[in-house]
Amino acid sequence: MTYIDYAMPNEDYHDKEKHPHISSSDVKEIAKTSGLHWAIKQNLPRKPPTPAMKFGSCVHAMISEPDKALFARGLPNRLKRKEWAKMEEEAAAKGQILLTEGEFDEARRISDTALETCDMLRQALSLKDMMVEASIFTECSRTGIKKKIRPDMMSLETRTMWDIKTTTDVLDGWGREVKRWQYDLQAYYYLSTAKDAGLDIDHFIFFAVDKETGICVAYELSELYLKYAERNVNRVLDMLAEADAAGEFKPEWDRLNTLHLPAYLEDELWDNETF
Repeated sequence: MTYIDYAMPNEDYHDKEKHPHISSSDVKEIAKTSGLHWAIKQNLPRKPPTPAMKFGSCVHAMISEPDKALFARGLPNRLKRKEWAKMEEEAAAKGQILLTEGEFDEARRISDTALETCDMLRQALSLKDMMVEASIFTECSRTGIKKKIRPDMMSLETRTMWDIKTTTDVLDGWGREVKRWQYDLQAYYYLSTAKDAGLDIDHFIFFAVDKETGICVAYELSELYLKYAERNVNRVLDMLAEADAAGEFKPEWDRLNTLHLPAYLEDELWDNETF
């Protein structure tokens, strides 16, 4: 069953009881560790967002949803705890997240600069059919696994999805960021899930926003990179399907594992010892 909700709150989308579908974050977690690691973590309390995560979300919201005022400008700092708690409660009642004055103003500066420095971002936001934060639920055509995605921005007219990422390096270091955070898996997972949902989407573009300067650079992954991601995503989905059929997640490692001396330490050993 496929359905799309264009107004679902972010909290509802991430609620595993309401929507137990597999997300790209789930796929990345399993690919990074194991299915058993992921399964155990599903029973642990969800960690609250850190100030850095809130800042990144604020930059994203100011770029793609400026009219919604999803974040509120609070006190200069959080030292006045009672006053801050009251303001935080008032903001939550309005569906807002409270930031300090400095955090809010910095996010505004970063988002404004991103728009100034990336014409592709401005063009995307000007599209008449632009959809922001649409929640898409469907099933994998290969495995039957329930899947979900929530693209930052999407246009059926241009057959494109966009994702905004704040980063420390939008030029030479962006490739390392993609590898570190497994953004390639996200890109393929979003494209394949859109296809499973019957959406005619064939482009996935990242807007990398520099956390310091606000400069924004657009990136897409090559066909070969997406093919590599496809293999890894399918491996995870196949493993999930097997675990569903078996009713359990089995360890993906040997009963007893041998740790070998790294090659560089072998060289040091032979250089300094006589046998």
